[in-house]
Amino acid sequence: MSGVFCHGRKLDAFLGFYPIQLKALAALYAAISQILDIPLQAPTVANTVDPKVKANNFKGFCSHYHITTRKIDCAGLDIQSICEQAITLNQD
Repeated sequence: MSGVFCHGRKLDAFLGFYPIQLKALAALYAAISQILDIPLQAPTVANTVDPKVKANNFKGFCSHYHITTRKIDCAGLDIQSICEQAITLNQD
């Protein structure tokens, strides 16, 4: 994966995630959503702090970088796409 921007800074490139890891994450999101009734949605603000998440006014799945500028994980991960895959899994 090429470098991504997080909190306005370009991060070094990293290997990214294997497809099987992303598939497992989608399955985990699907299970968590069903068991704990957490909506399969992601913050609308990508790769930076989301005001709703920081204020604890968001229900769904997010990364550490949505909460604070001190964290960059998992920058570059498309959480919305993972949520969409989890929705499909829950429909099966």
